[in-house]
Amino acid sequence: MVYNARWMKMWIVVFIAVSMVLTCTVVLAQGKGKGRRDEPPGWQKGEKKGWEGDVPPGIEKKGGWMPPGLSKEEHAEWKNGRPPGWSRGEKEGWKGADMPPGLAKKGGELPSGLAKSTPPGWEKWNDEKKKGWEKKLGEAKEKVRGRAKKLKDFSEENLDSTIGSLEAAARKGVPIRHARGLVEKAMEKGVRGRGLETTSRAMAYGVGKEVDFDQLGKFVHEKLDEGLRDDELSIEIYKEIAKRHEEQLKTIQLK
Repeated sequence: MVYNARWMKMWIVVFIAVSMVLTCTVVLAQGKGKGRRDEPPGWQKGEKKGWEGDVPPGIEKKGGWMPPGLSKEEHAEWKNGRPPGWSRGEKEGWKGADMPPGLAKKGGELPSGLAKSTPPGWEKWNDEKKKGWEKKLGEAKEKVRGRAKKLKDFSEENLDSTIGSLEAAARKGVPIRHARGLVEKAMEKGVRGRGLETTSRAMAYGVGKEVDFDQLGKFVHEKLDEGLRDDELSIEIYKEIAKRHEEQLKTIQLK
């Protein structure tokens, strides 16, 4: 009887120990589903809200990628997740109308709805700075035109897209040297037509978002060297700008 009592006590102790281990395991498992750090990656901010990863809304929504902060007009230009290029008016330096340059002025003024697009802050520039900027833009276009002529299988249509992309990006506010560096690198890597337009427009997305264009330019060149082209390259540029802008906002909030 003494022998049996000892065995029974031992089995009771073992049973209690196993029960405690199982209880702790269940509690830990439940904790993982309540938003703790060891939760499945992306679930709280991502998959549970309809995103493809652990990213802020507007970045990777299922059913088509879309960068955050777009206007209604810009939003409408994205078709099935494909980034847009420039309109003919934008490529020719106009804003507010898709009209070619060379229209006659009435009374020394352009017809209603037509005006040259200018970089942010233009109204605060003096005449000397404005003339200097226009001169640099003209020189950049001529240099790009000269390099394009040395490339094989580079049509006049592609040249128009290249020059237009440079002009549109610069007038949106991309520093001229960075706009030129982008289109030159892209065309030498085989990017043509629409690809040049979507890529340069993606870079212009960084204007007003406190993006360092030296760093962004380096990033784009690296992606071109890796073999990215056209829509794939353009979307990577949008993503990088969105990420850097988000980082800037967090830094400002911490100050």
